[in-house]
Amino acid sequence: MSEVDEGAPVEPPVPASIWWFAWTFVVGQVLELARRGAQSEDAWILSALLGAVLVSFISHGVVRARWVRFWLVVALIGLAGVFEVVSLIDSPSGWTAAALALTIGQAFLLHRYTRSDLFEHHRQRREGGPSLAPLVAVAALVGVLGGVLGAEQSTFGPGVDQTYDDDPFGDPFGGPSGQAL
Repeated sequence: MSEVDEGAPVEPPVPASIWWFAWTFVVGQVLELARRGAQSEDAWILSALLGAVLVSFISHGVVRARWVRFWLVVALIGLAGVFEVVSLIDSPSGWTAAALALTIGQAFLLHRYTRSDLFEHHRQRREGGPSLAPLVAVAALVGVLGGVLGAEQSTFGPGVDQTYDDDPFGDPFGGPSGQAL
């Protein structure tokens, strides 16, 4: 048996909720990669590097209970949920339903993490604690996958084929020759 020093602070374990929370983002990125595909290979390196650095920085702040980064993530999850509900109502699809379910799960898991001993430990700015490097590595993976993702296809903007009548000021409800449709 090992001896435990009575005066040594006890390090809270990393709760399962934050691990599940981190891996839901990996699942979300993989689903988006399957739905949208990857961007051109020449843009991957810089985009993946920037994504890994940014997501790692923000996730480290969330796990360490740094309020600005924590509330930024809460706001992003909330906005994602609202946009996914609107998207599900507007044009229901399995992808949107899966994304909404994932976002609801992320909100639940983040809430569970805020009730953990580790979150309280970091919130009180106590020294020590378990290594967060594995969690930050998962966050870096999320950032890399985000850098690989291709752009969302838009129905507006360049590349959209549009045909115009000869008279741009003509009747918008009529056909090319002016007759009603």
